[in-house]
This record gives sequence, C-alpha cells and structure tokens, in this order.
Amino acid sequence: MGYTNASVIESGAKYLLTLLAEQSPIRYSRFYDGTEETSEKLENATGIEDECRDWYCAEHVMDLAIYELSEQGIVETRNFNEKLSDGELDYEIFLTPRGRQACIQNEKLKFWDAE
Repeated sequence: MGYTNASVIESGAKYLLTLLAEQSPIRYSRFYDGTEETSEKLENATGIEDECRDWYCAEHVMDLAIYELSEQGIVETRNFNEKLSDGELDYEIFLTPRGRQACIQNEKLKFWDAE
C-alpha cells in the first residue's frame, strides 16, 4: 500500500475511538462494504485531505489504526464467519478496559509511520 504517515493513522484512530466511546463494539464492515459512498464517508470522517486522497486509502488507514491501537492494548478484535465484499472475514472492534480508561482520561497515544 505504500508509506502512511503517523499523523494520518492517528486521525483514523481518533475517529475510531470517538465511535467506540459511543458504541462498543462496532463492526469493520461499517467502514468497508466495497462501495465508493462508504469509502468517501470514511475519507471525510478520518480527515484525509482532498489532495491526499489519491495517496491514502481510507480503509488501509483504518486497518493501520486498528492494528496500532491493538498493539497498545486499546482495542481488540473478534472475527465473524461473515465475509466482507473483498472476501475477507468481517470482525468487530471493541475497547479493552485499558482503552476505556484511555478514552476517559483523554490519554495521548503514540502512533508510528507504516509502510
């Protein structure tokens, strides 16, 4: 997918955490259903700037955000047997107890660039 700046991943993570603070768990299929409309909504929600939309794939940014949050113990995932439009398994994302505490305390999380 190419290089993704940590600040872009952080934007995706902030959007995800905002959703999870209101409702946890949520399904990944909320972000990816194979339609352009859902992809555009995700681009807007994650704050990917118009001039960068050809560079960053919003779904990939969300994948990286979920991975990095998981590595920090903030979220966990659980697979479903249902498939996404690309044939991959859908899954739910939920806050861990540490993640709930981090949201309550508005903890500054760390993100790193990814390739």
